[in-house]
Amino acid sequence: MQNPGEDAVAKAACHVMVGEKHVAQQEILLAELVQGGHEREAVEARQVLEALQTLLRLARKHLRRVQDRENNR
Repeated sequence: MQNPGEDAVAKAACHVMVGEKHVAQQEILLAELVQGGHEREAVEARQVLEALQTLLRLARKHLRRVQDRENNR
């Protein structure tokens, strides 16, 4: 059985992995829109990508904090 700190690290790492997947999918979608000449939709897709990238940065920062807290026990 994992201790609560390990559970928090695993959960934070999962959030990072999910975020990375979403960013990658949005990058593909954006490239397809640009390639297809759908500029208006691409603008919105780019905004969504930027939001997802921000969330991913926050998730990575949180993971580092949780890992540091667990390592300092």
